[in-house]
Amino acid sequence: MSWKTFGLAFFLALAICLTGSLAPAVADPPDDCCTHGSLYGDGSDGDLTVYPGVTHELEPEKKYRNVTVRGGATLDTQGNVLLVCGTLTVLPGGVITDHQSGGDGGDGGDGGLGGNPDDGTPGCNGSDPTGCGRVCDDCTDGEDGSPGNPPSVPQPDDNGWGGCGGGGGGGGGGAFHDWPTPARDADGGNGGGAGKGGKGGGYILIYAYRLDNQWVIHADGHEAPDNEEEDGAQDAPPGDSTDPMGYENCGAEYYEWLTGDLAGGGAGGGGGGRGGSGGTVEIYYAELVNEGDIHALGGGGGTGGTGGSDGGYCTHGNAGDNGYQNGCLGGDGCGPVSYCGDGGAGGRGEHWPGNSAEDGENGFWGCLGENGDWTLTHLACPCQILTVYPDGSGPYPTIWDALIAANDCDIIELADGTFIGNGNLRGRNEITYTIFRPAESCSSSPRGMRGAED
Repeated sequence: MSWKTFGLAFFLALAICLTGSLAPAVADPPDDCCTHGSLYGDGSDGDLTVYPGVTHELEPEKKYRNVTVRGGATLDTQGNVLLVCGTLTVLPGGVITDHQSGGDGGDGGDGGLGGNPDDGTPGCNGSDPTGCGRVCDDCTDGEDGSPGNPPSVPQPDDNGWGGCGGGGGGGGGGAFHDWPTPARDADGGNGGGAGKGGKGGGYILIYAYRLDNQWVIHADGHEAPDNEEEDGAQDAPPGDSTDPMGYENCGAEYYEWLTGDLAGGGAGGGGGGRGGSGGTVEIYYAELVNEGDIHALGGGGGTGGTGGSDGGYCTHGNAGDNGYQNGCLGGDGCGPVSYCGDGGAGGRGEHWPGNSAEDGENGFWGCLGENGDWTLTHLACPCQILTVYPDGSGPYPTIWDALIAANDCDIIELADGTFIGNGNLRGRNEITYTIFRPAESCSSSPRGMRGAED
């Protein structure tokens, strides 16, 4: 073998390794498939090739003859129907998806406010006769996450919804003492905000006479984005290091006397958003070369935020009349288990007798989005749409004329309006028929009509 022959053979072998084939399995479609009224379109927009590194956004009402998505390329259907009367080829590394029509994720809840039991708060000062260990909760709970949004193109079985947002972290509890005077308090930390839910998967509807999918066609939900406030849970604020009495300072707005110390509780971390729900993939074909990988999986959940630290603990003993605040609860996320995406609870402030302040809880991870659905359905060619107009115009003056002319798998589409007269009546009642998509109605026999009597 000459070096020239060897080099050509090596190049061909490398091309096959990298692309999975030397060329798309394109063959001329039957003439009656690329005609006006064909379910696969008439091919009037010619051929489309999407090259590596390019994301091509499909425009509405396009009717291609052949479509090729090369390795490293993406065809984004944008919720539009892809019609190919010839061959649809997805080479290794190529992807067909829909980044546009899935529902947006819900917003994460805001974190709650930390407790602030300042002197003079009712029930939190020396005038309260109940003595030590009083509890007065003026922190706030984290907000619940917002629900996800529906897809812009309606999908069956509620597929394609955005994931809900996570719940905000609860505020940390404070602490106070009112003896010996003067009264002092320690604030809790503010709760962390939660993550946004992931975008839902789109709706991919494809009519391709010949399908050669060597890689991936998917309508997966998106992962919940990273929580921008993953570390947003606030530590209990530090105290003033310039203690006028010269004693050790060890906590949030801490002021220590010989028998008293204070520290506030750390805040709860925000919950992670839920992943977007998987969308829908519907593919109709006449010839199948390769099925490839087709899926509509739910997206992954977002991470929960880290809880805040407490304000410290001193060892000189607690005030004789020391009150505290419990930390507040985190907001709710959503998911198949109760704690999915929930915000963490805030920690309790330091309290009598001798118990240190608590850290805030971490927020919980968001749950996976629900899986969507995909179907692959054989439709023999020719399959045509026979349109009937209420004024009798066109090749089929009545519904009955269209039924007589229909072949197996043909679709009879009724234009808007009310159909009356011979060939459109059932008995003596006037019938109003409703148009519905071919994908919902194609069968192996001439299809009947559905409608409601006036």
